[in-house]
Amino acid sequence: MPTLHPRHPILLLTFITFTLSLLYDFRTLHRSRAYHELQTALCISNQTSLSEHRQNEKFRWSEVAHNYPIPKESLISLPKALPRDGIPRIQKEMARESREEKKERLRKLEVIRGNFSRAFYGDGSRAELRDGVGLISRGNDGEGGWGVGLIDSLDTLWLMDLKEEFDTAIKSISKVDFTTSPVKTINVFQTTTRILGGLLSAYDMSHSLYPELLDKAIEVGDMLYTAFDTPSRLPVSHLHLQSAKEGKKQDESEGVGVPEMASVTLEFTRLSQVTGDMKYFDAVQRVVNNLEGRQDRTKIPGLWPIGNATKGKVNSSETVEFGVGGEGGVYEGLMKMCVSSSQGKSRTDR
Repeated sequence: MPTLHPRHPILLLTFITFTLSLLYDFRTLHRSRAYHELQTALCISNQTSLSEHRQNEKFRWSEVAHNYPIPKESLISLPKALPRDGIPRIQKEMARESREEKKERLRKLEVIRGNFSRAFYGDGSRAELRDGVGLISRGNDGEGGWGVGLIDSLDTLWLMDLKEEFDTAIKSISKVDFTTSPVKTINVFQTTTRILGGLLSAYDMSHSLYPELLDKAIEVGDMLYTAFDTPSRLPVSHLHLQSAKEGKKQDESEGVGVPEMASVTLEFTRLSQVTGDMKYFDAVQRVVNNLEGRQDRTKIPGLWPIGNATKGKVNSSETVEFGVGGEGGVYEGLMKMCVSSSQGKSRTDR
């Protein structure tokens, strides 16, 4: 029977130690590589996340730097007093209706509501969130591509008690992004009256139950506020979206129609009332102050010309008209501003 040499245990111990050392070095190397690979993966992931974050950073109209800013302490505020004496009621006092008259009224109401619903669903299925729809075409985006037709219908939907359709419209409008547009320029007057006015009227009529309407109104208001970033603080008639986003100076040389700049007063006044931000009211009150300062220097003192105001100056040599056309919007807008802000004796009373 073979016997172990006395040095065999030493050799065995040496072999075991050498083997363990190799295993330790291998595992250390493996961990080092794994750690390096993990660090590399995390680095790539962080870079990707940072890149995605930068891509997903949302542009905000409220953050645009203005060239002619109004200091916050210099903003014109809404009047604190709310005198309503002297503002007459304009709604007709309805006589008490008979049972037959009520039945006939409700019948007509259902016919009108049915026709509206048919037109609404017909337009909606083809136009989606387009600005308008033709008899055959799917739609057009002539006024910004923000679904102005749908926004314009919100108050009618509420008045007709079409709450399900109203809720559906709200969900669609909440997806509208007013920082992008398929058009290069927008009409400031049309965008104010139809989109901003549509959002605010729907917000008020629905008793402020849909805060997303106010959020969108603020977004639109901040966009339109850049149109007033001129030396004279009179708005431009058309807003070049990309230039406005980049904070470039607006071109006042093209001028703006007197009816256009005076017809946006109601919407901006109301936006200040519901948000508490006076910059919107300040913008239109400065327009009113400008008009008031030139009101008695026109061809017919008290009336403004229908022409353009260029570089802050209303041309007093142009024709003066008073009617139901665009020029009538001046006086209509000022009256609405006066009543909505309850200013009593103020510049808008003139």
